[in-house]
Amino acid sequence: MMQKRENFIVLCTTVLFGILSRALVGIPYMVWSHFDKTFLLSFLLWALYTGIMYCAVKAAAVSSGRRITLFTASLLFGLTAACAKTGFDALTGLLLQKSRALFLASSLNTLIFGSAVILFLYFRIIRPCASFQSDTSCIKKRIQKYAGVLILLAGTYIAVSLCIIRRLPPDSSFTGMPESTLAQPLYMNAILEAGNIARYTRSLSTVSAVFCTLFFLTLWIALQNTAAKESSNHTRFL
Repeated sequence: MMQKRENFIVLCTTVLFGILSRALVGIPYMVWSHFDKTFLLSFLLWALYTGIMYCAVKAAAVSSGRRITLFTASLLFGLTAACAKTGFDALTGLLLQKSRALFLASSLNTLIFGSAVILFLYFRIIRPCASFQSDTSCIKKRIQKYAGVLILLAGTYIAVSLCIIRRLPPDSSFTGMPESTLAQPLYMNAILEAGNIARYTRSLSTVSAVFCTLFFLTLWIALQNTAAKESSNHTRFL
């Protein structure tokens, strides 16, 4: 099980990632065809978040080792994860292109990829380096009590996001401007329509930041409690 200090770092980093994502880029999704400031900030946020997570998890799992080696490995992991997220977003954009479904997919990409990073760190670093071992089926049973909370968070997240996306015009692009607005002079009604789209986009960004952060925290706590139970059970049978 992770030490309290490293566990605290992971939790604080997750909360900070959600706050910075909302404040700087809205949704940390990288549109492959737009290499702008938002793309760069999203890339850096994912690299820093996953790199710090790896550093904290690795430091707790391995008691000895050089700091420069740990820092280098964390940097490489963060950059690799950010590149993987870029590819994931690019594939999503290629499949959905300019449809309104891309709004929902961009939000779900954050949820899916962040959860995948947490699960990877737990099953590939924490458990193999721990002093206890148990069957995967045993972990599934112990995590069931958290499954309801995770499903509720994910379901509410999708439902609220869909409600916001339905308010967007049918020809809206992911950049927040409808194609009809881009193709005509900015008359007053077009300006008002663009303002409404920006308002809905901000709402979607807030929903994404809140629910993704809560989901990541719940998933991490569930895994850590599972590790604690494994450790106590192992001690009991010795």
